[in-house]
Amino acid sequence: MAGSAVKIPRATCKVFGAIKALSTVKRCVVLVHGPKGCVYHINYILGMRGDRPSEVYSTCLDEHDVIFG
Repeated sequence: MAGSAVKIPRATCKVFGAIKALSTVKRCVVLVHGPKGCVYHINYILGMRGDRPSEVYSTCLDEHDVIFG
């Protein structure tokens, strides 16, 4: 189809940049202290780009873990 293309996001968050940098370290495990959606989104974008860090985990924060005040 003419004009069809897969768009890969170029602008991402600062956590993405940190994970991308850490992915160059051999046997590195990344733990994101945040919601699981952050790690999912980062892995999704890295998968679209064709490179994925070996291990990225999340503490899976949700609304019950956040204190407002």
